[in-house]
Parts: sequence; C-alpha cells; structure tokens
Amino acid sequence: IALSFCDTEEREYLRDIHKLIDQSITIIEDHPFPSAARFVQNPVVQKNPLSRKPASHANFRRTRNWRQA
Repeated sequence: IALSFCDTEEREYLRDIHKLIDQSITIIEDHPFPSAARFVQNPVVQKNPLSRKPASHANFRRTRNWRQA
C-alpha cells in the first residue's frame, strides 16, 4: 500500500501517473486535510485499439488499376 498527498497544482501529475501505470488510483476526498480549491476530475478517454492509420502514399501504386489515368 502506498499513500500520497497531492496538492491542487499536482493533480495534473496524478493523471499522468494513471496513464503511466494503466491503473486507476483511488482518490479519498473525505479526509481531515481538505484543500481550499476543489478538483474536477476529467473522464479518461480510451483510444480504440482497432483504429488504423490511413494508407501511406507508398501503398498507392499497389491498387488494382494504378496505371489508369
């Protein structure tokens, strides 16, 4: 178990840690050390693992009728 205290300015780093370890970290809001500023957590957007990059220009000539103008 690890405990960490994040200041309001350090919450951006917490998001980076979420991405780095690919796990969710439990944030305990009800504690005896509240911050004056409230933190609004943005939803995590996951990339589609099946998304493909568009074909490169090098693959253009491999099409069926590449000689036709």
